[in-house]
Amino acid sequence: MKKIEVYVIPVGCCAPVSSPEEAAFKETFVKLKQEDVEIEIVSLPEQPQRFLSNPVINEIIQKEGKEAFPVTLINGDLFIKGRYPQFEELN
Repeated sequence: MKKIEVYVIPVGCCAPVSSPEEAAFKETFVKLKQEDVEIEIVSLPEQPQRFLSNPVINEIIQKEGKEAFPVTLINGDLFIKGRYPQFEELN
């Protein structure tokens, strides 16, 4: 079974969803959870240690900065960066 992790750096503090792409991803997230896919959203403000302790994510932060996010890892390997994955890509 694959493990999907989506690392995000939220842009705003007040809006629950900041873009149409993020809204579409939230729907994808719910669908995948309903299908028992192991998927997790890792948010920098909520889980900073996860960002620092993951070598792939840490390297992206150091070399490309926050503009490279969101970043999706599958089984620890880089899958997509700079955008949210679509349902068809993950299913």
